[in-house]
Amino acid sequence: MQSFLAALLHSAENAHFYRVHLDGGKRTAHLLMDEQAQQVVSATPEGEPTTEMRLSLQTGEMEPSSEGSDFERAPGGISREEFSRVAVHLRAQYLRTGSPPDKVAKHYA
Repeated sequence: MQSFLAALLHSAENAHFYRVHLDGGKRTAHLLMDEQAQQVVSATPEGEPTTEMRLSLQTGEMEPSSEGSDFERAPGGISREEFSRVAVHLRAQYLRTGSPPDKVAKHYA
């Protein structure tokens, strides 16, 4: 992954739905930040949470622990490694400001 842009699409109470553009928009994935459950999870394009990948907002750890290849992909085409990077940056902004970020972008060399 060379870059990502996570943009908030919709918020409803404590749930915040993000579209993630990977590699300059060549691929997209979706994440859901659930403040009540204190987690970021992979999601379908319709905003339904999936159980493939989950990161705790409290600890910053993947739950359950990521087993298998880092290149396993969720239905949206995001690997565990990519999910972890995006979710960690969303979590960091959330902890820094106390509210879900509107946008988080990162570029890697």
